[in-house]
Amino acid sequence: MGTDVNPKLKEMLKELHELAHQIQEERNRGEPSLLNLQKVHDKIQQEGKVSPYYKSRLKGMYSTAIADAQAEAQLLQQAIDKIAEIKSYRNKTVTEPKVPVMRRGVLMSMVHKDAANLPLWKASTRYEKPPPLCGCLQADSSYIVPKGKYVAALVKGSEGEDNWILAEVVSFNSTTGKYDVDDIDSEEGRERHILSKKRVIALPLYKADPILQKECLYPVMTTIMALYPQTTCFYKGVIHSLPKDSEDHYQILFEDTSYPDGYSPPLKVAQRYVIPFLE
Repeated sequence: MGTDVNPKLKEMLKELHELAHQIQEERNRGEPSLLNLQKVHDKIQQEGKVSPYYKSRLKGMYSTAIADAQAEAQLLQQAIDKIAEIKSYRNKTVTEPKVPVMRRGVLMSMVHKDAANLPLWKASTRYEKPPPLCGCLQADSSYIVPKGKYVAALVKGSEGEDNWILAEVVSFNSTTGKYDVDDIDSEEGRERHILSKKRVIALPLYKADPILQKECLYPVMTTIMALYPQTTCFYKGVIHSLPKDSEDHYQILFEDTSYPDGYSPPLKVAQRYVIPFLE
């Protein structure tokens, strides 16, 4: 999945463009205050004195004008900082060597190994409940996926379509509330995307035991998203059957219009790569 424009650079340029609009809007908003201030000064010059009324009025008008100027100055500083950030990023991307493209077979082996190494959750006492991200249990909305972990990420494809892909978290910006993630299957090395939290889904951190933690498995016929075998993309499907033991997988019916009933034959997908379906 590749695009001609670096996604991160595109996002930063968009933010700079928005700042330019905000600066102009702030300037337009403050202009009437300056015009009214000039009119008051003209009247004072005509009358040759500053009455208590005009003193009070000028004080309020100057306070408003100063506040407007400070707001515009703050936006200008943000724009200057953004330009510096863009220049720094461009210099960095020019000097950084390209990440070598991983061979397909190696990539798929890594994906399978990641699922196989997912630990099975075991309670330390009979009363201990499974934690979030055990099987189908979701994390709290405040949860931040750590750097280096895999996620499902909703990104724009080369033709503008939305695709759920397997990606690796690079960082999370607590100020903007956005993740930097790398598409692990880009044809040109790692392709970076800047995404809001709602476009990122954490993958399970534990396998659920189908015998002991049935509540941690998606029920049969639940609509979900799952990693299509031998790809790094998540597609919509339904649960056909559940894992029989901790080493077994879900059987998934993927939506596929090439089949008469609109679904593929049952395909095996590990717990690691089955996630909730989002409209």
